[in-house]
Amino acid sequence: MVWLDVSLSDAAHRVGLNTSRPLLLGNVRSTLKNLMDQRADVYAQVATQRVETSGLTPSAVAKLIAKLVA
Repeated sequence: MVWLDVSLSDAAHRVGLNTSRPLLLGNVRSTLKNLMDQRADVYAQVATQRVETSGLTPSAVAKLIAKLVA
């Protein structure tokens, strides 16, 4: 299990004001922070690897994961 971690700033930038995400309606940044805080402990418990994805392209993240699981 690989935890794709991301900073709050990058996460907010990625989702923007996407209205197709009902959990993020309203104050996106605050709601996103609360969700990330609530989920972090579970992710930390189940993940065998953690990859910080902030500022990385999907291709760069995939390369990091490939190295970890090889």
